[in-house]
Amino acid sequence: MVSGRGLVVTAKMLNAKKKELQDLLDVRIPENSREIGRALELGDLRENAEYKAAREEQTRLNNMVTRLQEEIERAQVFDPTTVVAGRVSFGTVISLKNHTSGEDETYTILGPWESAPERGIISYMSPLGSNLLNRKTGEQLAFTVGEHEKVYEILSISAAEI
Repeated sequence: MVSGRGLVVTAKMLNAKKKELQDLLDVRIPENSREIGRALELGDLRENAEYKAAREEQTRLNNMVTRLQEEIERAQVFDPTTVVAGRVSFGTVISLKNHTSGEDETYTILGPWESAPERGIISYMSPLGSNLLNRKTGEQLAFTVGEHEKVYEILSISAAEI
């Protein structure tokens, strides 16, 4: 699924991350530079809270840019036509029986950028997602997260609409 240090993503999310990076570079960092300039005009930097806050924000923004650039460089756009519904993979919808709780659960397996557990979207890199990868309908899996044992059975696998 992932070659080397790649990060599997949807084309939509890659575009969103590229827009986020452009916003940082074109809007937020220049705004921050102006804030630093205004704070410098206030004088004594030792007691200048505005300057310190603006410099902290500059560091935070630069760290965000670095992280986004690295992630975008590693991103591999997922081709939804490659989904094989017989196995759990990126781009599949999984129905599970949670034997720990007795509940049926449904998840869509996508990447960390798309992850929204509250909406039933989990990352293939999450504890559950990584334990599900390459499994088939009918298989059971058990694993531990922290001190909690989880036991699931895969009821069905289908291609997600991406």
